[in-house]
Amino acid sequence: MDTLHLLFKAVTVIFIATTMFGAGLGATLSALRAIFADLPLLLLALLANLLIIPLLGWGIAALFSLPAASFIALLLVASSPGGPFGAKLECASAEPKVARARHWRAGRVGRVW
Repeated sequence: MDTLHLLFKAVTVIFIATTMFGAGLGATLSALRAIFADLPLLLLALLANLLIIPLLGWGIAALFSLPAASFIALLLVASSPGGPFGAKLECASAEPKVARARHWRAGRVGRVW
Protein backbone atom coordinates (compact mmCIF):
# COMPACT_ATOMS: atom_id res chain seq x y z
CA MET A 1 0.00 0.00 0.00
CA ASP A 2 2.86 2.38 0.75
CA THR A 3 4.39 1.72 -2.65
CA LEU A 4 1.10 2.55 -4.39
CA HIS A 5 0.76 5.73 -2.31
CA LEU A 6 4.30 6.82 -3.25
CA LEU A 7 3.60 6.05 -6.90
CA PHE A 8 0.46 8.19 -6.89
CA LYS A 9 2.34 11.05 -5.24
CA ALA A 10 5.13 10.83 -7.82
CA VAL A 11 2.68 10.73 -10.73
CA THR A 12 0.80 13.72 -9.32
CA VAL A 13 3.97 15.78 -8.91
CA ILE A 14 5.14 14.90 -12.42
CA PHE A 15 1.71 15.75 -13.87
CA ILE A 16 1.60 19.14 -12.15
CA ALA A 17 5.20 20.00 -13.02
CA THR A 18 4.84 19.12 -16.71
CA THR A 19 1.51 20.93 -16.99
CA MET A 20 2.90 24.13 -15.47
CA PHE A 21 6.08 23.87 -17.56
CA GLY A 22 4.01 23.47 -20.73
CA ALA A 23 1.81 26.43 -19.84
CA GLY A 24 4.90 28.51 -19.11
CA LEU A 25 6.41 27.70 -22.50
CA GLY A 26 3.31 29.14 -24.16
CA ALA A 27 3.58 32.48 -22.34
CA THR A 28 5.50 35.29 -23.98
CA LEU A 29 6.92 38.39 -22.33
CA SER A 30 4.58 40.60 -24.33
CA ALA A 31 1.58 38.59 -23.13
CA LEU A 32 2.73 38.89 -19.52
CA ARG A 33 3.28 42.63 -19.93
CA ALA A 34 -0.22 42.99 -21.38
CA ILE A 35 -1.72 41.22 -18.36
CA PHE A 36 0.10 43.43 -15.87
CA ALA A 37 -0.65 46.57 -17.90
CA ASP A 38 -4.42 46.07 -17.53
CA LEU A 39 -4.49 46.69 -13.78
CA PRO A 40 -8.30 46.74 -13.30
CA LEU A 41 -8.67 43.35 -14.99
CA LEU A 42 -5.79 41.94 -12.96
CA LEU A 43 -7.26 43.19 -9.67
CA LEU A 44 -10.71 41.89 -10.60
CA ALA A 45 -9.31 38.44 -11.41
CA LEU A 46 -7.33 38.34 -8.16
CA LEU A 47 -10.37 39.43 -6.15
CA ALA A 48 -12.55 36.77 -7.75
CA ASN A 49 -10.02 33.93 -7.47
CA LEU A 50 -8.68 34.71 -4.00
CA LEU A 51 -11.78 35.98 -2.20
CA ILE A 52 -15.16 35.64 -3.92
CA ILE A 53 -14.96 32.04 -5.19
CA PRO A 54 -13.52 30.61 -1.93
CA LEU A 55 -16.28 32.43 -0.02
CA LEU A 56 -18.86 30.93 -2.37
CA GLY A 57 -17.37 27.49 -1.71
CA TRP A 58 -17.58 28.11 2.02
CA GLY A 59 -21.20 29.25 1.70
CA ILE A 60 -22.22 26.23 -0.39
CA ALA A 61 -20.49 23.85 2.03
CA ALA A 62 -22.23 25.51 4.98
CA LEU A 63 -25.59 25.60 3.16
CA PHE A 64 -25.55 21.84 2.58
CA SER A 65 -24.07 21.08 6.04
CA LEU A 66 -21.31 18.96 4.54
CA PRO A 67 -19.21 16.70 6.77
CA ALA A 68 -15.75 18.02 7.68
CA ALA A 69 -13.83 16.11 4.99
CA SER A 70 -16.23 17.17 2.21
CA PHE A 71 -16.28 20.75 3.55
CA ILE A 72 -12.49 20.97 3.39
CA ALA A 73 -12.36 19.31 -0.04
CA LEU A 74 -14.86 21.81 -1.44
CA LEU A 75 -12.91 24.73 0.03
CA LEU A 76 -9.66 23.44 -1.47
CA VAL A 77 -11.19 23.05 -4.92
CA ALA A 78 -12.84 26.48 -4.68
CA SER A 79 -9.55 28.05 -3.58
CA SER A 80 -7.49 26.71 -6.47
CA PRO A 81 -7.77 28.96 -9.54
CA GLY A 82 -9.52 27.06 -12.30
CA GLY A 83 -10.31 24.16 -10.00
CA PRO A 84 -8.46 20.95 -10.61
CA PHE A 85 -8.62 21.28 -14.39
CA GLY A 86 -7.69 24.94 -14.96
CA ALA A 87 -4.12 24.34 -16.05
CA LYS A 88 -5.05 21.52 -18.44
CA LEU A 89 -7.81 23.63 -20.00
CA GLU A 90 -5.32 26.44 -20.53
CA CYS A 91 -2.80 24.12 -22.18
CA ALA A 92 -5.47 22.66 -24.47
CA SER A 93 -6.74 26.08 -25.55
CA ALA A 94 -5.67 27.39 -28.93
CA GLU A 95 -6.24 31.08 -28.14
CA PRO A 96 -3.85 32.83 -25.71
CA LYS A 97 -5.32 33.76 -22.35
CA VAL A 98 -4.60 37.47 -22.85
CA ALA A 99 -6.73 37.53 -26.00
CA ARG A 100 -9.56 35.66 -24.25
CA ALA A 101 -9.46 38.06 -21.30
CA ARG A 102 -9.68 41.08 -23.58
CA HIS A 103 -12.58 39.55 -25.57
CA TRP A 104 -14.35 38.65 -22.34
CA ARG A 105 -13.94 42.12 -20.90
CA ALA A 106 -15.28 43.65 -24.09
CA GLY A 107 -18.31 41.37 -23.87
CA ARG A 108 -17.54 39.43 -27.04
CA VAL A 109 -16.99 36.04 -25.41
CA GLY A 110 -19.13 34.47 -22.71
CA ARG A 111 -16.33 32.63 -20.93
CA VAL A 112 -12.70 33.33 -20.04
CA TRP A 113 -11.28 29.80 -19.90
